[in-house]
Amino acid sequence: STVEPTTVEPTTVEPTTVEPTTVEPTTVEPTTVEPTTVEPTTVEPTTVEPTTVEPTTVAPTTTPDATSVTEPTTKKATSDSATKDSSSSSSSSSNGTVKTGSASMAVIILLVLVSATAAIFFARRRERK
Repeated sequence: STVEPTTVEPTTVEPTTVEPTTVEPTTVEPTTVEPTTVEPTTVEPTTVEPTTVEPTTVAPTTTPDATSVTEPTTKKATSDSATKDSSSSSSSSSNGTVKTGSASMAVIILLVLVSATAAIFFARRRERK
């Protein structure tokens, strides 16, 4: 007994097409923030009036001796020793000295130089032996 092969007709399925869904982009309006401006506050400078001291002059007292001298024995004032320059506006008592740096920096530099010199000295001394 032979079995006849049965032929089955192929079934074709129609493809289903789905329409793509488009989403509208959402746009957000930019928010603008007004800058806050602060008015600068001006402070009036306080001026201090310089205090002036009236110079007091004392007449030299001379007592003539038996060998009388015509000039007084007090020192005459020259232009450099008469008065200090009082037109300086600074109220500090620097007496014309120049402000320098701190002494600790000079000590540090001195130690670095001495140690470098010692290191070179001992390195050369080792090479000679």
